[in-house]
Amino acid sequence: MAQTEDKDYCYSHDGEYYYNDIEDVVDMYECSYADAKIYRGTKKLFTHTDFIDVEEIIEQMQNRAWDEAGEYADEYLSEIKRSDINELQQIILEWLDKKASCNFYDIESIEEMTLKDIVEETGTLSVDLK
Repeated sequence: MAQTEDKDYCYSHDGEYYYNDIEDVVDMYECSYADAKIYRGTKKLFTHTDFIDVEEIIEQMQNRAWDEAGEYADEYLSEIKRSDINELQQIILEWLDKKASCNFYDIESIEEMTLKDIVEETGTLSVDLK
C-alpha cells in the first residue's frame, strides 16, 4: 500500500458534489465496485483574505459621500496611502479571524481514479470491493 502525502482530500462520484469522506460517497451512491469511477480533489480552504478588498470599501464610502454632498466630497478619503490601505486590511482581517470562521473550500487538482486505486493508496476504506 502506497503512502499518500498529508493532503486534505475530498471525493465525488460525479465530479460535481464532493464529500469529505470517501465512505460517504460509497454509501450514498452504492459504488463499491472496484472499478467504480471516483473523483478525488484537494481542498483549498478559503480565508477571509479571499473576500475582502479595502479599496472597494473606500471607493464605496467615497461614492456614498458624493451621493450625499456632491462635489463637496470630491476629495473625501483621497489622502489615504497604499500603506494605510494595507494597515486597514490587516486590522479587519485580524478582527475577522477573532470573530468569524471561514470553514468552506474549493476543490483543486481533481483526478479521476477507481475505488480500487483509492483503497490501495490509502488503505483506509472499510468497504468490501465487488
